[in-house]
Amino acid sequence: MATTETSKSKKQKPRAKTLMRDYKGADSYLEKQSRIIHHLLESDKTELTAIDTGLNDPFSDVFDNAIKTAESETVTAIIRAQLKQSSSGVRSAMQLCRDKYNEVMYFAQLAFKKNKTILREFGIGSAYKKATHARYEMQAFLMQLNRTANNHSAELIANGYSQAKIDDILTVRDQWLNIHSTHNDFKIARPELTAKRIAEYNTVYELMMRVINAAKLAFKNNPAKLGEYVFRLVVKKRKKTEQ
Repeated sequence: MATTETSKSKKQKPRAKTLMRDYKGADSYLEKQSRIIHHLLESDKTELTAIDTGLNDPFSDVFDNAIKTAESETVTAIIRAQLKQSSSGVRSAMQLCRDKYNEVMYFAQLAFKKNKTILREFGIGSAYKKATHARYEMQAFLMQLNRTANNHSAELIANGYSQAKIDDILTVRDQWLNIHSTHNDFKIARPELTAKRIAEYNTVYELMMRVINAAKLAFKNNPAKLGEYVFRLVVKKRKKTEQ
């Protein structure tokens, strides 16, 4: 009964909320406009601080540092490209595993022909298929393949295989393990990288909007000047539905 309650409590555990941007639009546009607003803050500091004393120093340095920090973060497009490249590496490593297995099986079938019992020891059938469809299974599969090949090394070598190629099974296994582990680590880290980037850009947006809102009061009678303090929110147009 306790086990059932525990499993229920695990299922009911709330998921962590995804951090959202406080603004709509491209990060590059926020970078550009925040730089403009920061420059305006420096040039119009007297008028702006008359409205909001919190815009006095060190606000300008805090604003500038926030922009630099956000700009230094890896952009989303690069993160996606890195993940794509990492995924490509995993596929290539998996293909090496397949190639190695096919190589071993070629000589195993030469050595044991129709001896299905021994061929099953080499993973022919469901064991191999399971390993190729479940990435975590491939590591253990190659370990077992190496043991089996060593157990039958005399027959394999007599039919043209070599001990060096049997030993190479573990090299392929290690390469697979390293590439897959790196890829998995990157997938785990990616949401943290994205959340960090969004948090830093939200900080920039908050500081920038404080200056813009102060400018709305400071230059309420100067439309031309007020027009310099701009951050246009991007609103996606809804597709028209046919009547």
